[in-house]
Formats: sequence, structure tokens, C-alpha cells
Amino acid sequence: KFIKYKKMRKLKPKILIFDFDGTLADTRNEWYSANLKILKLLKISSPEQEVKSLLHLGEKINEFMKEIGFKKEAEEIEDKVEEEFIKIFQIKFCEGFEEIKKLNIKKIILSNSPTSAIEKILKPMNLKFFSRIYGSDKFTKKFILIKDLMKKHKLKKQEVIYIGDRVVDVEVARKAGCISVIVASRCAWNPKKDIIKANPDYIVGSLRELRRIIC
Repeated sequence: KFIKYKKMRKLKPKILIFDFDGTLADTRNEWYSANLKILKLLKISSPEQEVKSLLHLGEKINEFMKEIGFKKEAEEIEDKVEEEFIKIFQIKFCEGFEEIKKLNIKKIILSNSPTSAIEKILKPMNLKFFSRIYGSDKFTKKFILIKDLMKKHKLKKQEVIYIGDRVVDVEVARKAGCISVIVASRCAWNPKKDIIKANPDYIVGSLRELRRIIC
């Protein structure tokens, strides 16, 4: 069910920026499983590391590997985790994914997952309605890339929507100076109660409901 915040109004954006994991595709279990398997194969796994992996899941792989204590091995682990993820992932797009192509607005993906992993997932589906994919290897911080895009194309706050599924996505939009829409679906990586507390501009129950707030 659609949940609105602040003033209800139809948005007329010029660009839609989508997070990938948990927003467009249901990938959480596969990323977690891939992380744990590689840590175990490299014989650097422990109960403590497993908990840390879960806590940092969703960050750039090489960055959260550094966070949990593997600075030297971070790049090698990232490559192996991505390879394992691609091997075990079965395409499970989030509810309403097919409706996105009906939105006649420029759409891009901005994700902490590697660009190559996202491209491999999308390739079999021949999904060309995303004009650009910015994976973790294409930017330093999400909000900086969004601000750069806004500046380059001379876009105002209300002309750019960042669509995610986590509390951190609300903060990304705030720092970038654009509209935040959080999809609180079963794929989301944060519970709805936490998303509500973060106070995004809009919350929707599925990708299908984007059409209720976007012209």
C-alpha cells in the first residue's frame, strides 16, 4: 500500500536514479552467502566476521572487507565474492520491476555492487531501458555522483529522484539535494519501521506504486 509523507503531489522528475540491491532486485541472501563462502574458502571466517559481514552488507564490497579487518585482501576478496554471487544468483526482480519501463523518464542505476555484476544480471533480460549503470567502481560516494549529475545537467531538487530501500538511501538523497523515495517491499534491506523513522520524502510499497507519485 502506498504511504505518503509531507505534501501529496505528483512529481515531474527529469531523471530517476535507482539503487539496485533490495530496490530493483532481491539479492540480499545471495550476497551474504557469497561473502561467507569466500571468507571460509580463504580460511578467514569466524562467527565474529560473519556478524560483521551481515552488519556491513550493502556497502561497497572492498570497503566493508577493509572494515571487518581485511585491508590487504580486500580487492582479491571482492573479485571472488562477485564471481560466487554471479554463480549462485537466480534472477528475482522486486515487485513491479516490469512497470519501470513504462515511466517515460531517463533512468539510471547507482549501486554499491560492482558494475560488471549488475550488467551480468541484466544481460539475459536484454533490459536496455536504463541509460547508464554506475556500479561501485564508477564513483566514490553516491551523493557526490548525484550532485555532479545535477550540476552537469542543471537539474533542480524536484527534477531528480533517488529511489532506494534503506535508511542510508534517505541520507544519500539529503546530501545530494534531491527527492527521496524509499521502496518498503519484501525485498528491502531495512524494516519499514526504520524507514519511517528516517523520514524520506515518499515511501511506496512496491515499484509499481511509483506511477502514483510520478507523472
